[in-house]
Amino acid sequence: RTTTVPRNTESTHHTQYSNIFETSATRLSPEEINNLRSEVEKQFMAWNEPPPSAEAEKTWQKITSVTASLAQDLSEQLRLVLEPTQASRLKGDFRTGRRINMRKVIPYIASQFRKDKIWLRRTKPSKREYQIVLAIDDSSSMADNHSKELAFES
Repeated sequence: RTTTVPRNTESTHHTQYSNIFETSATRLSPEEINNLRSEVEKQFMAWNEPPPSAEAEKTWQKITSVTASLAQDLSEQLRLVLEPTQASRLKGDFRTGRRINMRKVIPYIASQFRKDKIWLRRTKPSKREYQIVLAIDDSSSMADNHSKELAFES
């Protein structure tokens, strides 16, 4: 049983990099990244109409392998920089709050209603809830100056 084990009240996040992306176990060298980018660019130039789904999926896997380690690094940096926004637990001894701390009720009554810090509040945020919007321009002007590949990578 683990119910009696003392636990810290702080939330922690642990990430195993090998479980996030299958391709991130081995990081690509800069030459391999440039080769994959040129292959993808050649494929985009060759497509005049939407490609078959298998070919599009292979191209997507190439783009993902180029950007997987960068996306992973960015998400870890954002996790460290962006603070949690949602409070999860009720804590503390306050004069006002959301719920009564039942352990403090009997001493409150015994003190003839003077020790009135019997309320609990949500004090420190520990959960995250962010919504991020990414807009990509897929117009012909993007294809003219070869920015389309960069847009797909982002």
